[in-house]
Amino acid sequence: MDRLSLHINKEVLDGKFQALHMGNDIKISHSFFVDDVLIMGMLNLFAWLTLFHVFTKFAKATGLHMNLQKSIVYHGICDMEAVAYIKSLFGIDAEQRMCGMKYLGHHIKPCGYRIIKWQCLVDSFYKRISRWEFRCLSLGGRIIPIQYVLTQLGVY
Repeated sequence: MDRLSLHINKEVLDGKFQALHMGNDIKISHSFFVDDVLIMGMLNLFAWLTLFHVFTKFAKATGLHMNLQKSIVYHGICDMEAVAYIKSLFGIDAEQRMCGMKYLGHHIKPCGYRIIKWQCLVDSFYKRISRWEFRCLSLGGRIIPIQYVLTQLGVY
């Protein structure tokens, strides 16, 4: 999966498709979780074709193929001919993301998050961190678990 990530990054750097801009110089083009891939960005038909070729090369090299029954393209309001092209290219279904989508059990909305929506996530991490027995750990021993939890926040 690291090779697939490198190929996707290369295509983004080559300008063949744009990553999703999240703010101050933060761009996200894809995310991996075990064997799941979430592609994000502003994609045109050329970008979709490029992505299709990346997946095809990866499948030929590794023998790993996209699960067509579990894969779906979520899109905003766009040209329906483009959506039809993408569906035929990959052989998967497409849905509008107006109401959001579920990924790894979490509801992802296109916009409109409020601070209170994140409170359950904050509480979950606080609960994990508070279970640790800090009395028995050195300063370095405390920092390592905290860093681990914080780096896994995006995956969780």
